[in-house]
Amino acid sequence: MTTILLLILIAFVLTGLFAGSEMAYVSCNKLKLRHLADQGDRRAKEVLRFHLNPKRFLTTVLIGNNLMHVTVVGLATYLFESRFHISNEWLITFVLSFPIIIFAETVPKDWFRYKADEFIYRVAPTIGFLDRVLGGVSGVMVSVTDFFIRLTTKNLKSNPMITRDEFRYVIEESARGGVLLEHEKRLINTILNLSTAHVGDVMIQITKFPKVPLTSCVRDVKDVARRTQTDAVLVYEEIPSLVVGIVYVFDVLFDAKSDEFLSRFLRAPLFIPHDTSSEKAIFLLQSKHVSYAAVINAKKEVTGVVCLENLVQL
Repeated sequence: MTTILLLILIAFVLTGLFAGSEMAYVSCNKLKLRHLADQGDRRAKEVLRFHLNPKRFLTTVLIGNNLMHVTVVGLATYLFESRFHISNEWLITFVLSFPIIIFAETVPKDWFRYKADEFIYRVAPTIGFLDRVLGGVSGVMVSVTDFFIRLTTKNLKSNPMITRDEFRYVIEESARGGVLLEHEKRLINTILNLSTAHVGDVMIQITKFPKVPLTSCVRDVKDVARRTQTDAVLVYEEIPSLVVGIVYVFDVLFDAKSDEFLSRFLRAPLFIPHDTSSEKAIFLLQSKHVSYAAVINAKKEVTGVVCLENLVQL
């Protein structure tokens, strides 16, 4: 009986170890991991190997966890039947469920989550050894899993080694420690914001942007440019929201006659939906070799103007 109890205890502890390892793997600091691995830390290199092949690691942990679950249940069932003459499967399952869920799953996962950066390196050699022992089994299971995932899911994307939030944290700490200057921090944050900010957030409202009617002449454009210090003027027909083109002040500055109409200098406007990301808008403006675009809402109405300068100065 003592031997069986000892085996149950060992399997119970290993179950908690595998469950906690999974949580520590997910919660550990990826930047610290990369730094330690670059410094030559063997355990960090082992953990980094796990992160480079996450499916293999998680499969190995699940195999170990389930084996220990089966061991605990099997030995406990034998003990109940041989010592206490209890053979009711439902009763045994009920008795074992509470300690397994609390002490072999919930508590270890919560504990390892709080101490992820400490425990992941401690358990790395054990998980690495088990991974090598179960290498063939894990490989087969990963292949089977990938096959079924490909059947049901398209356009799979791998997760980045470092998340956007973790990178932002590093930038804040670097700026606080004097590694990055303030303008360098602003530049990096601008780049990070490009994919999340929309042109509708940075556009100039149509009511505030310089504009002239289609019947205007070059003199009117020059007057507006002189008064507003703008380098581009919207041209509309009948109502301001009905934009038909844009005139760049530089085009009319030297060559045009003051009383000449705008048709020769009118450029077709680039229309961009208001929910377009700033990153995509920059690429669109660059591909069209223009500096300004008209922003439209869901009803295809022009609501504002966005320029390249606004987009890169988020």
